[in-house]
Amino acid sequence: MRLMKDVLPPEILNVKTRGLQSADWHEQLDNAVPQIREELEKLKAHGSAGDYLDIESLEKSLDEWPSHGALDSQEAELRYRTRMLRGLSVGRFVRYADEQNE
Repeated sequence: MRLMKDVLPPEILNVKTRGLQSADWHEQLDNAVPQIREELEKLKAHGSAGDYLDIESLEKSLDEWPSHGALDSQEAELRYRTRMLRGLSVGRFVRYADEQNE
């Protein structure tokens, strides 16, 4: 920030808040519901993914997908952004790792 001290006003230079990475996450997920459902079907059919994930719970969350505006709540962020996306990441990794070990 020292490089910008002569360019930016102090009220901008001294701001300590941080932005939210991927703030449009809900829009991206809204558009990806069919792909998410497809991935959950693959995980259900996979032998060991269920050892690591509660796939039924993830499916229930997907079945209860809220309207666009309702995805802005803290509860929706935890349920969908955190839990759903991490679950899908773990599931895809498990499928990938199993394929590599065959």
